Amino acid sequence: SYCFEKEETVDEYTGGYGLPMDGLIGLGQWMYGMVNGTSEYLGVKYLPEDKVEFLPDKGEPAEGADNSAHENSGASESALPKWLLETPCLDVHQGIVTCGSEETYMGALTVFAEAIEPGIREIKKYYEEKDLKSYTIKVHALKSTARIIGANELSERAKRLEDAGNAEYVEEIEKDTPALLSLYESYLKWLAPLLQQDDNENKEEISPSDLQEAFESLKEVAASFDYDSLTYILDELSNYKLPEIERAKYAALKHAAQLPDWDKIRELLG
Repeated sequence: SYCFEKEETVDEYTGGYGLPMDGLIGLGQWMYGMVNGTSEYLGVKYLPEDKVEFLPDKGEPAEGADNSAHENSGASESALPKWLLETPCLDVHQGIVTCGSEETYMGALTVFAEAIEPGIREIKKYYEEKDLKSYTIKVHALKSTARIIGANELSERAKRLEDAGNAEYVEEIEKDTPALLSLYESYLKWLAPLLQQDDNENKEEISPSDLQEAFESLKEVAASFDYDSLTYILDELSNYKLPEIERAKYAALKHAAQLPDWDKIRELLG
């Protein structure tokens, strides 16, 4: 049975990992439970599992740790939207502990919600094309981002399919992928309020020359892997009304930037 058929979810995780590069990079250029970073990729540090400092069950602070954030977590949860606290597919407390604050958690949820539809399309595409390598990369990313927001069952299902991809267990992938996609898609329903904030009609329309200049600037920063400039330009574009044909391109760029997928970004920019 799926998470959305249950009244409660099971808290399967007891603490934080160093967040991987293909997680919520914009929100995840930091680490939870970091001891001594031993690896870097594009400036983002992460840990191998044997060096990660885990928390005890139910997210209790480790002995000797600063307990103030944990002690205030109940207050933070109470300030969240009621619909979110009633969502059966999320361990909200775990998400807040992992993200470090209520504000960061809400940001992570929004990024996750915006990525659902393109994420489903990509997983389905590689699944149907039997592109095992790309499929495994995408379910690995889903495993990581789902864990960050407290979507434990989705993360666990993605993990099992990642393991199946690495082991080339094609029959298991064919059997379990439809269920994964169905569960993933259910989050569109649960997180719909985060997606109902499109005030595009009330925005100032961007001029063709300014839009072209923005895309040219994006090409330059993509060539130099300048993530901060990339996200800055995309955020600036979000303040303008874009032509319909360019809105799809912008949405694809934003999704690619969340990973980030530099090859896809360069492909979209031409």
